[in-house]
Amino acid sequence: METGDLPAWRKGLYILLGAVTMGVMWRTRGEHGWGSSWGVMAAGLVYTLFVYFIFQRKNNASFFHIGVAAVSMMLTTPAWGPLLNQICGRIEATVTQDTLPCTPLSGIFMMLCLGFATPAFFAFFISRLFSEKQYKWYHYLIVIAVPLAVYYISEATISHLIVGLVQPETKKAVADFINGSTDLSGTPYSLYMRHFNNIAWAKKHLAYGRTYFTEIATVSRAIAALAAYITVRFGLKDKTGGRITVFGCAAMAVSITVPDLFFLFKEKYPDIAWLSSAWSFWEYFTGFLFGGIFTAVLLAFSRMADGGIHEKHLAAIPRVPRELFHAAFTFGFCLCLPVFRPIAERFDASDKMKILTYIIGLGVSLVFAGLMLAGKMKKLWRQNAVKLSRTAFPLYFGIQAFIYLFSGDSECIRNIYERGPVLYLMLISYAAFYALYYSVTFKNKKECFV
Repeated sequence: METGDLPAWRKGLYILLGAVTMGVMWRTRGEHGWGSSWGVMAAGLVYTLFVYFIFQRKNNASFFHIGVAAVSMMLTTPAWGPLLNQICGRIEATVTQDTLPCTPLSGIFMMLCLGFATPAFFAFFISRLFSEKQYKWYHYLIVIAVPLAVYYISEATISHLIVGLVQPETKKAVADFINGSTDLSGTPYSLYMRHFNNIAWAKKHLAYGRTYFTEIATVSRAIAALAAYITVRFGLKDKTGGRITVFGCAAMAVSITVPDLFFLFKEKYPDIAWLSSAWSFWEYFTGFLFGGIFTAVLLAFSRMADGGIHEKHLAAIPRVPRELFHAAFTFGFCLCLPVFRPIAERFDASDKMKILTYIIGLGVSLVFAGLMLAGKMKKLWRQNAVKLSRTAFPLYFGIQAFIYLFSGDSECIRNIYERGPVLYLMLISYAAFYALYYSVTFKNKKECFV
């Protein structure tokens, strides 16, 4: 699809649909959703289907690419709990429950680093739909390995200096706690290296340790994201891929930081009842802004040539192991797990229900593998992933909405329905999503769909 000649209001529909899609999914993966990196993977899957649906790009388009893009979103999922209230000018200790004053600007810096680091690999894999640069299989290893190496090197070196300069209060508080403890010895740096990246240990044993460990990891991830851009843009000379990667990172940096103001408003205006759900609103509008801004970025690149390039890296694998791989990874892990795992998470209080849900998900994957090997699923599996996105995109979104609203034990359901303003926002967003989806489908049949 070429969008350069489309009217601004039509582009606005795409941007709004992208914003609502990611807003709902980022909230769904959050508090009282199913959280963690798995929830981020589900958000990445639905947004990737949205990109397929809107842009109809054929470069490298496949079910395998959809799955890889979704998984890549979870690879860079950071921890952010200790950072959110720093915009209010305080740092919170997990061991002593004390608070420590800090400069709000240092909290903003940490949030910008947090956001910049989050979608690096995801933005890169989305860029593969728009870039004409052909990659060898080892190029992908380079794109992943270089940032990971930079991350660990930064975590052991420069990130400690940056955190010490930007937010010296945290480092000093950790040092004071160590000096006053009979069980700990050394410096914040030596203790970090001794318990490398072990945030769980720091949370339990070290006052302000969770914050300090999280900040080191956050700054390191941001440096690694920058390394990903440099690798793609200059190392592999992929101009389009590099730009989409860095613009995607910048989009999330802004998107995750601006809604952090909800925590400041909650502090300043404690009498406003709906601000008690500041965390939920931060989640929703982080996704909303990112979905909208990143869609606008992709619209700017949608006039790039689309030659239907397909990198057949898996073609050399014999048919049977290749089909088993697709059944296990592409279908079972990437396409089925985002459906079955949220249900299992919702029934976390019941081990029997959780185990049963995983067994059902595994069983569906095995059945699919058998049908593929028997040749019964060849027609569906070989179909164009771009064409199927027209159905898969609203279907997966609807499944996630149904799980969010209706699955789980009684406590989980009560938590959802007791949050009035957040629930209303989600219900309005569900209605807006399908109104926008059918509007785009109706208005753009000739421009959007092959």
